Amino acid sequence: MNTTMIAVLNSEDLAAKLGKKGTDADICMYNHKVGEKSMTAVSPTRFPEKVPPLLFSLYLGHEVIMVVDKLDRDIGEALVACDIMGMDKG
Repeated sequence: MNTTMIAVLNSEDLAAKLGKKGTDADICMYNHKVGEKSMTAVSPTRFPEKVPPLLFSLYLGHEVIMVVDKLDRDIGEALVACDIMGMDKG
C-alpha cells in the first residue's frame, strides 16, 4: 500500500475535508483511501497551547500544508518548526 502523510497546520477544517476522522488526541488524523493508495492528514489540535503536537505532526508528515490567514506568533512558530524539521515540501 502506498501511504502519504500530510501535516496540515492552522486549519483543522481543511484537514477534516481531506479525509475521515480517525485518531483524536493532541493530534488528529484524517484518513482517505482510494484503491491501494491512502492519505492521512495530521493536524496538531493542541497547538498553540502545546508545541509537541506541532513537532509530532511535522515528524509524521511527508509534506506540509500551512494555511496562513494572518501573520502572528503562532504562524511564526510553525514556520520555524517547519524549517527545523526540514519540511521543504508542501
